[in-house]
Amino acid sequence: SGHDPKGAEVWISVEPRHRRKGTASRLLGLITDQAEELGRSLLRMQTTDRCPAGALFMQRLGARIISESHTNRLLPGSVDRDLLHGWMRLPEDHSIGIEIQEWQGEVPEEYLLDLCALFQEVYDAEPVIEGIERGHCTFTPEKLREGERQSRENGRLALALGAYSRTSARLI
Repeated sequence: SGHDPKGAEVWISVEPRHRRKGTASRLLGLITDQAEELGRSLLRMQTTDRCPAGALFMQRLGARIISESHTNRLLPGSVDRDLLHGWMRLPEDHSIGIEIQEWQGEVPEEYLLDLCALFQEVYDAEPVIEGIERGHCTFTPEKLREGERQSRENGRLALALGAYSRTSARLI
């Protein structure tokens, strides 16, 4: 969705039976050389608690954790629908001034620029971490559409909800 001209996303996976034999180190060496040739000064890698060896590998190299995320799994059949619907009820006078918009698949054209602006605002508001160079990331409709295309090709279904402010006439 965004574009960081100084950064590169790196994915290294090694089967457990082949770990601790230098495979990941060699791969990372090649990736580092290629990134430098392409003018990339920051490599971003994700590790997971499901594979503690990856985090230890990155730690030994001197990588710093810049953010943590969680992948949550929610089975629609287990959702307390009454609780959810209670949260979704708006006051009768709609004094909070928002409308819930929903879509499946591509972002509707009328919300595309708003969504790019929202993503940009969220990205720009992230704190700068000392010692970590932060590249510039720009969210554009073209990049958002490219991300949607890649998701479709990978068989992922996008379900989205957005809060639209009637006051500011944009997604918030």
